[in-house]
Amino acid sequence: MEKGQRIRIHECLFVWCLAVVSLSASTPLPSLESLKVEGARNSVLLSQSDSGEDIGIPEPALDVFKSEIQPLLTTHCVPCHGPKKAKARIRVDELDPNLLEGNDVDWWLEIMAVLGNGEMPPPDDSELSGEDRGKILDWLSGEMRMASIRRRADGDHTSFRRLTRYEYNYALQDLLGLPWEFARDLPPEAPSEDGFQNSSETLHMSVAQLETYRRLARKALMRATVRGPRPPVLHWGVTMEQRAKIEWDKQNSKIKETKEKFKDDPEKQKKELDRLLAESKKPRSRTYFKNLKSGETVPHSWAYYGAKYAHKPSEAPMEVPPRSEHIAVLPPGWNRKLVIELGEKLPDEGIMRVRVRAAGRVTDGYRVPNLQLEFGWQASNEGRALLRVSQEDQAITAAPDAPEFYEWRVPLGDIYPRNSVRKTSPLGAMPNPSEHIRLVNSSASRGEVQIDYVEVAAPVYDQWPPASHRRIFLESPNRENEVVYAREILTAFMKRAWRRPVGEDEVERKHRLFRSIREASESFEEAVIEVLATVLSSPDFLYVVGDEWVENEESETREGSRLSEYELATRLSLFL
Repeated sequence: MEKGQRIRIHECLFVWCLAVVSLSASTPLPSLESLKVEGARNSVLLSQSDSGEDIGIPEPALDVFKSEIQPLLTTHCVPCHGPKKAKARIRVDELDPNLLEGNDVDWWLEIMAVLGNGEMPPPDDSELSGEDRGKILDWLSGEMRMASIRRRADGDHTSFRRLTRYEYNYALQDLLGLPWEFARDLPPEAPSEDGFQNSSETLHMSVAQLETYRRLARKALMRATVRGPRPPVLHWGVTMEQRAKIEWDKQNSKIKETKEKFKDDPEKQKKELDRLLAESKKPRSRTYFKNLKSGETVPHSWAYYGAKYAHKPSEAPMEVPPRSEHIAVLPPGWNRKLVIELGEKLPDEGIMRVRVRAAGRVTDGYRVPNLQLEFGWQASNEGRALLRVSQEDQAITAAPDAPEFYEWRVPLGDIYPRNSVRKTSPLGAMPNPSEHIRLVNSSASRGEVQIDYVEVAAPVYDQWPPASHRRIFLESPNRENEVVYAREILTAFMKRAWRRPVGEDEVERKHRLFRSIREASESFEEAVIEVLATVLSSPDFLYVVGDEWVENEESETREGSRLSEYELATRLSLFL
């Protein structure tokens, strides 16, 4: 950890400790402003900055950017984010490389994030080496540290601010009980002068933003709840003998052609057949299929047109087959992947469970290999996407003679973009509506991954209705009385969403809204969700309330402008 970061943390802890000590003392609580003054008086960073000692004035490493970083970005990023194309509405060639004084730090942070987790550039579109990726990340990391020192805040500010994108996401995850990416569509916050994203000077709210938050809230509530009967689960079970059938057929056709071609020359025929057999047993550098009994191999391939690699699902659970002599081998190295095409039947929402029976083979004492899960589709030459959907790589510790199952659970609603023609174009037609998963050997070691069976199921629910639904639509003896039941739901939800007790008049306003829209709604659940979306687009949820803005009844009896216990708890939870 950098020295400046440690100092900042110590300052925050100092202010926090003062607040805790004050709570246990009999003397009145100090105001937030007095805590700021006390924190500034004891700040090592501020005293060093005032004296000009220890902390010099950093300068941007623009020469390094021009000579080393810009050429890499031009080669690997600008083709998709430049003058010819501007995917995600970002022009990498127009970003200001001066992170210390420029206005594009938020975009550089996004670039740093997608480079760091391997999302960009897409593996199929670019061959950015690990060394070059590390060079870009090192430069960005250094410039971010310098910018943090340079952009210190030096003025008063209000504590009335909206939640940051990450705070909003965590708040929804905690409220709905789902670890999903609810804030994916929100833009990144612009950092303040000191480089932080939670500065109140930058966290204001516009009308357009408020509409966005309401749309996101409704979408989150729709995802957290269910309607109608339990949907049927689709199952895919794919052995590597099935997956490799096209490849073996190609090889068998080549053998047949060779036999036919040299049928009048037995000696030449034998020589050519022996050559084909020897070639099939040579080590391969890319993913391949292997018959363990014969030792023969065929290269892995996949083509999107015609959906000829797509496997059909079943509504009945698949019986797990015994271990097979046919395996897929993912050697170490860049772009070693196995594609399992699933067609166009994957649902929009719910959990996709992927289970893989796999083993790792380690050579030369290297670490065990890792397996990563990706999701993709290719509708045409121009329309395609490939996304990493596994939060963490799986360490494949099983030995080749005792393979084990490894599992991922992926929220389908978090995958974006999905294939836009999967519901309008028939399977096998162009544009291709099919979607697929990719299993990738993501190891830095020299270990290979061996797979003999892949199982996919969606949508998977451990119970029905799911826990997230029952978290909102509570168990109650009043379920048949919509008016009473709606009030119970609103009271419980508003208290958790607004992070404080709610008054009867506040509940009544929302209940009145429910009654006004119930007749126009198709169902009770739909009307409740519409009202709850307004709860989540209220400043009571979206804002971190400070000493300048308090609306609840308790505030009228407090002395001065001190924080209530609920506001203090909210601040501490966000800090932690």
